[in-house]
Amino acid sequence: MSDRRDRGSALVEFIVFGVALMIPVGYLGLCVGHLHAAAYATSLAARESARSFATAAGVPAARAAALASARIAFADHDVDYPEGALSIRCVGPCLAPGSAVVTEVSWRVSLPWLAETRVPVSSRHVEPVDDFRSGVG
Repeated sequence: MSDRRDRGSALVEFIVFGVALMIPVGYLGLCVGHLHAAAYATSLAARESARSFATAAGVPAARAAALASARIAFADHDVDYPEGALSIRCVGPCLAPGSAVVTEVSWRVSLPWLAETRVPVSSRHVEPVDDFRSGVG
């Protein structure tokens, strides 16, 4: 014969343990998704800003194009562009045929609901300037 005092307790235990496990697992999934978007945005921003810089007509226009490309890359992934994250340097004379452009995007992404917890994210890209480029602006 079964004891009627235990009747229905399995449902309560399932709900309590289910909630206790699902909240951390859900938050972990949210954090991983947030970091994944930040990493892809950072990688895309470094690559596209280098390409924009290497194909621009002159150095001032190249810097503006690189910054615009980085901002667009972050916007494509619904991540706010962190001011000052993009650094650009030239290997050799800027935009001279055969030289290269090195861009690096480095910043710290904060986790959802934990603004004080920051994870460093960075990406570096080297883009060669075309050997057959005509004139440096």
